Amino acid sequence: MDFVPDETQLAVARLAAEIMDRSRPAAPADPQALWKELGQAGLLSLALPTWLGGDGLGVLATATLLTEAGRRAAAVPALATLMLGVLPVVRCGDRDQQSALLAGIPSGDTLLTRSEERRVGKECRSRCS
Repeated sequence: MDFVPDETQLAVARLAAEIMDRSRPAAPADPQALWKELGQAGLLSLALPTWLGGDGLGVLATATLLTEAGRRAAAVPALATLMLGVLPVVRCGDRDQQSALLAGIPSGDTLLTRSEERRVGKECRSRCS
C-alpha cells in the first residue's frame, strides 16, 4: 500500500494549514469565523457529491483536513460534521436526504453530528454495506 499523500491531499493540507495558522495570532481564534473561512476556501465541501457543488473526494481528503485541525487544536466541528455527519450521509443517504442535510455544509451554516437509528431497514443496510 502507498501511504504517501497525493497532490490533492497535499493541497488540502497546505490550504487548511494556511487558513488555520492565519487565524491563530489574533489570540484565541473565533471558531465560527474559522469554520466559515474554511467553508469559503472550499474545504468543507471536499466530501460532498459534485452534484451538490462538492469535490466528491471522500475520506482521505477529509482526514487530511482533520489532521491539520488536530495539529493546531482548532476548535472547529470538523470531526462531528465532516467525518461523522457528511460522510455517512453521502454514502448512505439518497439524493433527497443529501440535499436536505448537506446543502448548508459548504458555507458552514449547517453542522451535523452522528446519528444512530437502531431499527435500520434492509434498504439502508444494503446501501451502506
